[in-house]
Amino acid sequence: MKDLARLQLVIICLSWFVALIFWGIPTAVSVLLGGLTYFIPTLLSIMVLTRLRKVPELLPMTLLIVEVHKILVVVIIIVATYFFCPQINWVSYAVGLILVTQVGLLMFRKSAYYE
Repeated sequence: MKDLARLQLVIICLSWFVALIFWGIPTAVSVLLGGLTYFIPTLLSIMVLTRLRKVPELLPMTLLIVEVHKILVVVIIIVATYFFCPQINWVSYAVGLILVTQVGLLMFRKSAYYE
C-alpha cells in the first residue's frame, strides 16, 4: 500500500514537471490538482487500513467501506474544484487524475504477472 502511495506521488511530480516544461504553469497546476484529487483519498485509505490491520475480522467490510469512501471523497473534491477553481484546465485535470488512478492497476498487474 505504501508503495502505491509513493508511486502515485512520483507520477504526480513527474506529470507536473512535464506539464510545467511543455505547457506552462496553468496546465501544470491543473495536472497537479487532478493527481492530488485521487492521491489524498488514497492516503486516507492507507491510514485507515493500517490502523485496522490489527483487527482482521473487520478487514473485508473495511475494504468495501474504504473504497466507497474513496470514491465519494474523489467526487467531492472534483465538485469543490469545479466551484472554487473555475479557471482550471479540465483536460489537464483529467489527465492528472487518470495517470494517478491507473498506477494502482499497473501495480496490481505487475504483481500478478510476477507471481
